[in-house]
Amino acid sequence: MNLSYDFNPSVTGETIPESVHEIETTPINVQKEKRNEKGNQENQSSFSFQTTVKESIPPKRRRRKPVKSCAFCRQRKLRCDQRKPICTTCFKRGRKECIYKNNVVEHPSSDSSSGNEILKRKISVLEQRLGITEKDEDGIEPKSKNVLRELNFSQIKENGRRTMFGPTAVRVFFLSERWGLTKKYSQLWAKVKTERKRIKSDTGYSMLHENMLIEEPYRELPPSTEAYTLLSEVQSSLPSYEAILRAIESFFGDDELFIINPAFDRLKVLNDFQESFVPGRISSATFERPICKLVGSSKKNYYKIAVILGIIMYTSRQYETAISYENFFVMLNGLSTGKTNYVERVQTTFLRYSFRVKWGLTGGDSPHTIMLVNSMVNEATLLGLNTNINQTFEGHETLYGNLTSLRKLWLWIMFCDFDSALQMGSLLKVPDDLVFDETVFAIENDVPKSLYKLMGSFLKIARPMLLSVYSKKVTPDLEQYCDDIISFIEQDFPPIEHYTNEKLISKTNLSSVMILSASISLLLAFYGLRFLALKEKTYYMKNALGTTTIMAFYLSINVIIENYNRDKKAFPESLENDVKYLSPYMCLAVSFLHRLIIRALSIFYTIFYYKLTLFENGLLVLGAEPRDTPIDMTSFRVPSFEKLSFMSVFDEFSIVFDRLARSSDKVFNSLVRRSNILITTFALEKLCHKVMDKVLESRKIAEETWMVQYQNDIGTLAANTASPPTANNTTNIISGTASPKGDNPDGVPSIAAGVENMADSIEDDFWISYNVNWDEFLNSVDDVEFYHELMKRD
Repeated sequence: MNLSYDFNPSVTGETIPESVHEIETTPINVQKEKRNEKGNQENQSSFSFQTTVKESIPPKRRRRKPVKSCAFCRQRKLRCDQRKPICTTCFKRGRKECIYKNNVVEHPSSDSSSGNEILKRKISVLEQRLGITEKDEDGIEPKSKNVLRELNFSQIKENGRRTMFGPTAVRVFFLSERWGLTKKYSQLWAKVKTERKRIKSDTGYSMLHENMLIEEPYRELPPSTEAYTLLSEVQSSLPSYEAILRAIESFFGDDELFIINPAFDRLKVLNDFQESFVPGRISSATFERPICKLVGSSKKNYYKIAVILGIIMYTSRQYETAISYENFFVMLNGLSTGKTNYVERVQTTFLRYSFRVKWGLTGGDSPHTIMLVNSMVNEATLLGLNTNINQTFEGHETLYGNLTSLRKLWLWIMFCDFDSALQMGSLLKVPDDLVFDETVFAIENDVPKSLYKLMGSFLKIARPMLLSVYSKKVTPDLEQYCDDIISFIEQDFPPIEHYTNEKLISKTNLSSVMILSASISLLLAFYGLRFLALKEKTYYMKNALGTTTIMAFYLSINVIIENYNRDKKAFPESLENDVKYLSPYMCLAVSFLHRLIIRALSIFYTIFYYKLTLFENGLLVLGAEPRDTPIDMTSFRVPSFEKLSFMSVFDEFSIVFDRLARSSDKVFNSLVRRSNILITTFALEKLCHKVMDKVLESRKIAEETWMVQYQNDIGTLAANTASPPTANNTTNIISGTASPKGDNPDGVPSIAAGVENMADSIEDDFWISYNVNWDEFLNSVDDVEFYHELMKRD
């Protein structure tokens, strides 16, 4: 007894099951005869089909050689002796270990057609786009398929303070160990760190001032004075009633210098001021009235007072503030019950954030503002600013301000959230699900291309991009994102040459620079991720990084110089030698641009270091490519197949950055050194430049040695051959445009191989020379002198 299936051949020769029978009791010998007859029929009917299948079998694929060299040698096309844990080549370059891939090479089966492979790839791509992920038997999704999520950098201080930066943070790109620049930069920075701590201690300049408020002694008042409170301390530090009124009128009277004022209702602020600030008698010395009392509302809403203090600070021309103000803000920010859910609380936090951004007190990439952004978002959503404001707040304008000001306040909060998330590489605190009213991105009755039109349009395209960087399901299409950002810049802004050409910069609007700067920062962040995480090392990517960073420098420096010229006309007193703060327009310009400058600077030097330490394309410093190749400053769109001269880019950078850091205008040179954030930026540039000087020096020596040895080999080979190499062929090999293993039409088959071997040996000499020179340089640096050279202000 056995189980059997009955099959009939189809017309194509395939076998198709017709039915499954129950247990049979036919004798065994009868069953065998039936099976033999059936088998003969199947063989005869399918003969032609089998012949066709055999004829269509593709030829055997050639076995691919297993990868034996380490990742570093394979990427740079160096000889690798495969020693473990570290090969000789990597050991000479000071690397700690080698990374070897698994030698097992998977081969596709010979019976699978190319059509099936293509179909499988298409299905995989479609599944990624649809967000389909495979699950294991327990229904748990596998490890994230988005490689960007894995990029991060932790800043760890010796006292235990720690800050995490994510994919879009410039620190993640700049401090990646893949470049080799990090180690050299850190060694130099260690030289200045001790002296920097001493200077900060002597001057008292530190963002620790908020932490130190807890140790600040309270001022002693005469015995006859009423009970001493924090409110009375604030009141005693205030300017006169008239001076505060002038600050409020100035705040609402200049939309360009104080671009955040539309987020406040002027009539409401004036009304709150009159109710909360009680003036005393006119002073005989100043002929103005001092503030004699501060009055909170019946429900202790002291945030109305805080809004007025925030406006006083924001309109001031200095960043030092009264300690009592800081104590007052910290106290109000710490209140945690539902009794504090007022619109003035959101506005107070927004003013504190704007004050820090204005004076560059952000920590460079926003670690000093991220907490304020978190508070703003929580406070705003508790109020309902993320809903339809026209419906939620209609009829309550006397309590909250006019509806347009509330919509612009919410738009500002989302922009602050975006900016901090981009700089820190963190998630947006306002996800799409929290935005209940999409019309907020299009402010009604606003003129075309105004600040709020640009801000709304930018956030509408940029927020989804930033959110997708943290997707668990799929790596975002960064190439498409970059194209969309460039299209936005082309459509919503004046021609970019108006910003990159110093003769046309006066035609631009200063407020638009803030959105343009954010757009270019996002573009550079995505270019950096494509280069670092997605390993796009194409001509297009290198051209895009080089061109975009140079355009960012030109834009930033032209805008800063243009606003310096405006200050000379509008605020000449702010340029006097006895003033120690930035002039008003220049301060605003720097606040818009300093983060873009730092990002562009970090990316530029990182890519240039990477380029200088590669020898795969022949000569670079002494190469045949011209150093005066012009860079197109009229478009962010770059050629895909034309090689941009990196030495030309470096020369262009030196010219434009010197206009900012080493200007011949003594007044301007003195003015930019009043900005702590610019001084820090100049120090970053000088540190990187020191590293680059040593690399260039060693690279030049290596290439000169290469040239001499190469010319000697060419002469020897030419003397021993009937057909010496042509001048054109020689130039191509030297400049790296000839394939080292390609055919040689000139009849000298050993030249290309000789150049390849020579490149390996000269690169070895370069790294040995570079490491020795670097160690000698570090040992010769005096910590104190080097610090003052970096941070000097004159």
